[in-house]
Amino acid sequence: MELLPVFLNGAPRFFVGLCPDFILIWDDDRGTTKLFIMVEGGAVDVTDLLVRGYIPVSLSRFDVASKCAFLRPAPGCAWCSLNEAAKVAMNRLERVLKGREVILCFSGGKDSSSLLAIMSTLTNYIDFSLRVVYVYIPFLDDVSGPKIASEMCKRLGFDLEVLEAKRRDVKSYLKWRGMPKIGRRWCTMFKTKPVRNLVKGKDSLVILADRATESPKRCLKLLRALYSLPRSSLKKVYPLVDATLLDVVIIAREVGLVHPIYLAGGVRVSCALCPYKTLYEFSVLEQNVEDPGFIESVLKKEFERRYCRYMSFETFTRFHLWRFEPRTAYLLHKIQKHVSTMLRENAWLSYEEIRNWISSLWIERLRISKIDSALIKDLCSTRSSLIS
Repeated sequence: MELLPVFLNGAPRFFVGLCPDFILIWDDDRGTTKLFIMVEGGAVDVTDLLVRGYIPVSLSRFDVASKCAFLRPAPGCAWCSLNEAAKVAMNRLERVLKGREVILCFSGGKDSSSLLAIMSTLTNYIDFSLRVVYVYIPFLDDVSGPKIASEMCKRLGFDLEVLEAKRRDVKSYLKWRGMPKIGRRWCTMFKTKPVRNLVKGKDSLVILADRATESPKRCLKLLRALYSLPRSSLKKVYPLVDATLLDVVIIAREVGLVHPIYLAGGVRVSCALCPYKTLYEFSVLEQNVEDPGFIESVLKKEFERRYCRYMSFETFTRFHLWRFEPRTAYLLHKIQKHVSTMLRENAWLSYEEIRNWISSLWIERLRISKIDSALIKDLCSTRSSLIS
């Protein structure tokens, strides 16, 4: 999870971070950190309820700090333009790319869009073939996802190849394991397996748009990539590993690859039923799955088996509590019910206000300073929590 800058008149004023189902507001200039919990229609300030990263609930406690872990954001851009990013990628990747088939996993999100722009530029200087693929997850993915991604690719002259996870297997997992959950996101393997099958037995190179500063967990995963140069024998590389959030936003905006989800106030481009989406995102984004009836039957079965002792089915679906394990869902909703009875005007954020903050990154003019890319390594080595 990543802190997003809120821009006003071209300059970042403060940062917001979304995690299920909280929003963190961090103002480094004022030295303040506020935590809000999402309820229907908005979010309520619960900063005063925090005790060492927990919120006490009915002789138990809800661990906010571990569920909402954010890195301190990089204060600028390392490359600041497509041209500069392409130069860096050229120096790093020429030996790895030359003469190979390169598979780019594309979702239409800001990271894969900026990576596509960079790789498209490199095709003018390095001899390699670029194959752009989208992995569709039946029943969980947004039905319009492949079409939007395909239209975005065509703007840079590429045809998108849509791979589909095995429909029968996804359906079986939904029936017997229930919906994907935070900490138990079994759907990930259905995203990666079609790509692994595509390159099996070939000398193909898979390039991924992961960035180190997206989350503390991602930082740990990509630490080796931060400190090493790609070898020609590698099967997988991360060209954006030390890019900042503002780098990928600038590049995506420069080439006109801005997914409509961002303009609508979305934080990420993901499946329609991604467990890491927040209550806010489910409320403001219009995404649809291919078989709502089947998903409802899955939810009913899972509710009866694991959640019925904690809440009603209407609460379970309205607040999308299937994203959490039963006990966590129960504690979270207990906090939501408690704060909903004590709303104060000065402690309330509407979803419309949050949407305007998040979309400012895509519609405001950006005045951004350049930073040394070595700062990314420093941020990863000092993973202090913003919630205490």
